[in-house]
Amino acid sequence: MTLTVASPCFATPWIDGAPVDPTRILTPAVTDFKSHVNEDAYDVTARMSAGDHVVGLWLAPGYATDTGYLSAWWRWTKPKCVRAELTVEYADGSRTVVGTDTDWQYRERTPVVRASIYHGETYDARLDDPDWCRVGGGNAGWCAAQKAVVAPAVPVVRTPVPAIRLVDPLGPVSVTKVGEGRFVFDFGLNRAAVPEVRVRGERGTKVTVRTAEEVRPDGTLDVRSNREARSTDEFILAGTGAAETFRPRFTYHGFRYI
Repeated sequence: MTLTVASPCFATPWIDGAPVDPTRILTPAVTDFKSHVNEDAYDVTARMSAGDHVVGLWLAPGYATDTGYLSAWWRWTKPKCVRAELTVEYADGSRTVVGTDTDWQYRERTPVVRASIYHGETYDARLDDPDWCRVGGGNAGWCAAQKAVVAPAVPVVRTPVPAIRLVDPLGPVSVTKVGEGRFVFDFGLNRAAVPEVRVRGERGTKVTVRTAEEVRPDGTLDVRSNREARSTDEFILAGTGAAETFRPRFTYHGFRYI
């Protein structure tokens, strides 16, 4: 079974409450939308069995909000849209294709409040719905999907570049307190990455994570090399009483320090 996903936005596929490929981010790859739209393919055979299943998609605006960094034709600024198809091939050679249409449902209010490739992401865990992509979920607050009024009138092609993946986790080599509730983590080298934090706190507590390549003599972040990029992620805790883990889905940063 193969799941294909094409979109001028970022589109992360899920099946039965879990990402199809949790190591893959920022997909499909950005391209010149005057030329074509990229499509990713996932082998989901191992995720399927007899019975009911739910396929879901997280959508984010991709490079649309970063007007200061890319030319207009690299930014899809129109309403978010996606095309997904699940192809089931049977032993006798026949096949069934289940694709996105107006029988699907969507909702705008999600934990991902803000997503920007350069400026960062805001995630409000109070809005998290663990059943959104499970059988029986997706009721309150959901609407019938609509056929895209405006969609790229260009070919859809299989993504020609390797996937962007999360690899080689790196922990900090030192931590310095620079103020009340403010800490600087030194990871020892510059790299392209996303931060992952694990924290416990009261419901509504906001944890702000900013990245930089350098620090000032007093140990605080020197963000001048970020130029106009805010490179800031915000995580609002659900306050479950247990430690909560957050990692942005639709951004990345170049940094040594957090």
